[in-house]
Amino acid sequence: MNIDIAEAPRTQDNVLSDDIENRLKEHYDSPNWRSNIAERRNQLTREGYVRVSDLLPDDLKEGMRAEAREIIDASERRIDIRVAETSNTQRKLGSVNVRDIREHGNIIPLLYDSKQLRRGLNDVAGHSVLDCDWENERMTMTRQTKPGDTHGWHWGDYQYALIYIVDHPPIECGGMLQCVPHTTWNKDQPDIFRILTENPITTYYHEGGDIYFFRTDTTLHRTYPIEEECTRIILNFTYDGPDGVEKERSHETQSAIYDW
Repeated sequence: MNIDIAEAPRTQDNVLSDDIENRLKEHYDSPNWRSNIAERRNQLTREGYVRVSDLLPDDLKEGMRAEAREIIDASERRIDIRVAETSNTQRKLGSVNVRDIREHGNIIPLLYDSKQLRRGLNDVAGHSVLDCDWENERMTMTRQTKPGDTHGWHWGDYQYALIYIVDHPPIECGGMLQCVPHTTWNKDQPDIFRILTENPITTYYHEGGDIYFFRTDTTLHRTYPIEEECTRIILNFTYDGPDGVEKERSHETQSAIYDW
């Protein structure tokens, strides 16, 4: 059975789940996917970042993007805060938490829980990519629309994030991803601005429909502030890995942005 993903009813039934799993299995078995796994893995190790826009078949990706737009229109909360644990860097944007994604989503929660999607990520990482053990951080969304909107410099609590670019403005409007890989977060003394002066910053531009996978726990990163009215929407899946299993964690930054 082949379901029109974009028109699927909003219920997490077994038929839709099985259809997604079967299609992803076929996708990851294909020579196109398997031909450059080593190159992707090397880039992830080297840069803490790799673009994987072909992680999903196009129609499944478009169904996910349409659902994400509906969820953020229904559930967004605007925030404008500074976070002490990241040197008081700013978070000025709209946010959506995991509860609203699970309540209003269908395709998106199934993708987070997908064994086949995890298989694709395992290919890229070179080891098992694990569930984030804190439900509130597994799935989140943000939207930036106003001049000055930014998700300021920060690290992640967990090893990996998979980012779906739902919508992205032209490069002249800002909103690019900036990264400083191979850095460490000390919440008691984050010292972000010293780190920025001592390390090169890499900037990545994306278009709507792009997907990237990166090491958030050892990659200092932000979105460059929006320069004018435009739209940048991302869906974030957070995962752990072998390096994070034994870590003790607190969740101050995520709670400030998404926990309401």
